[in-house]
Amino acid sequence: MSISNNLSSYKQLEPCYILRPIGYYLIFLWVFGISLNGSILYIFIRYKKLRQSSTNIFIGSLILTDFIGACFEIPMPGIALIKCRWIFGYAGCVFEAVIAYFSGCSNMYILCLLSLDRYFVVTRSFTATTITIKQTYTSILCAYIFALFWTLMPIIG
Repeated sequence: MSISNNLSSYKQLEPCYILRPIGYYLIFLWVFGISLNGSILYIFIRYKKLRQSSTNIFIGSLILTDFIGACFEIPMPGIALIKCRWIFGYAGCVFEAVIAYFSGCSNMYILCLLSLDRYFVVTRSFTATTITIKQTYTSILCAYIFALFWTLMPIIG
């Protein structure tokens, strides 16, 4: 089975009057995703007090991942929908898939870590067992590495 690099040979499944509004909506989401996630990320970077609890650090890493997703994941399909065809070629398709999969996986793993953090706060609030800041950063790094591993596996083969 060979994979053709000519992606423009596929028939257009939907007419442009259906695809273009979806593309404009994605561009709208792109602008607001970058501006809102960027401003919240700036607040997290600027004020050190927000980075002193493990829950806030997990939320900050979610914001970082969403910002990366908003910057690189949304504009390519939005432009392709406005043009009514994929204009970025095979490499653009692979790049889009890598960014989307990495963003989705890392968000899921960080949400799992955040739920564990909340579980420990609720069930063990009166004991000394809490997640430290160092453990928080280490677990976030492990989540990103794990997401990168599963993202690169289809490319490596």
